[in-house]
Amino acid sequence: MFTLAYRPFLDPLPLQDLWFVLLIPVSLLVSLAYKAVRVQDMKQLHRQVIAMTIQVTLGMVLLGALVFVTITYLLPIIAPKPS
Repeated sequence: MFTLAYRPFLDPLPLQDLWFVLLIPVSLLVSLAYKAVRVQDMKQLHRQVIAMTIQVTLGMVLLGALVFVTITYLLPIIAPKPS
């Protein structure tokens, strides 16, 4: 059946080419949810959320770079392609 309405969970947006743009909002929202439960003083919430967002974003970027280097350079040395 054809519907004209947008159904968010049934018809997701085609954002496969822009996945890296969503890294910062997702890490911000995860940090906010985690720190809202864990923080002792709510006056420190914004500072801790920003710090955790930066940590998560940099961690993901560094892990991505590490996987790239491992697959591109180290894997051919460890397991060369058979000729």
